[in-house]
Amino acid sequence: NNKEARGLSDDCAIFNNLNDLAISVDTSVEGVHVPIGTDIGIQSRRAILRALSDLATFGSSPICIFAAMTLPKSFQESDFDRIAEGYRKALIEYDIFLAGGDITSQDGLPIFSITVLGDKGNVELGRNKAREGDLIVVSGSIGDSFVGLNLLMDDDLKQKSLVDTNLVNKFLIPNPQIELGKNIKMFATSIIDISDGLISEIKHLCENSKVGADINIIDIPISIEAKKYIDSNIFNHIDLITGGDD
Repeated sequence: NNKEARGLSDDCAIFNNLNDLAISVDTSVEGVHVPIGTDIGIQSRRAILRALSDLATFGSSPICIFAAMTLPKSFQESDFDRIAEGYRKALIEYDIFLAGGDITSQDGLPIFSITVLGDKGNVELGRNKAREGDLIVVSGSIGDSFVGLNLLMDDDLKQKSLVDTNLVNKFLIPNPQIELGKNIKMFATSIIDISDGLISEIKHLCENSKVGADINIIDIPISIEAKKYIDSNIFNHIDLITGGDD
């Protein structure tokens, strides 16, 4: 129903008036970013949520997405229905719309490539503005998604009945920090998405800003659920802060 999308019937979407437009693209491949066999509706929803997270780094307000899908030739109508339902949940949750996209087929596993558009981003933000003396702050507990992914993939953990649904959902249903990004965009010096792991992303931020970082591992927030796996010597702090998908 959005006029910009032009009924999804034209080759382009047209935007007449956007302020400080932010654009990012993110790709999700089954077997690379999610375990093989992950429900296709969860994959489609997760692909959007992962992409939206990048907009938060500029405090941008999401407007719409473009979705390109490469899907198995064997897919049936019911598979497309599940994909649509996953999209619907993410679009409604963040009050955005699908502005266009493309579908191709192949003999391999599903691939989703999501382009996100947002406006009112702070052009002064990015990865290269951190200064000596800045405080490094994270928006939530670290390592939950790493543990959740391993719970999905590790048969030994499944057999031990250690699967924690909350941690699994942290991986399957990411929570892009859109509102937080908007709230801090006027006083943060740099913001970065940490989906590739806290330590890896701090390294990127430091390299781009030409600064170093002192990190006390004890100060990094770990959830009660994830800490159980550290206390049981199944994972350690290094695993959690390098694991990614937060």
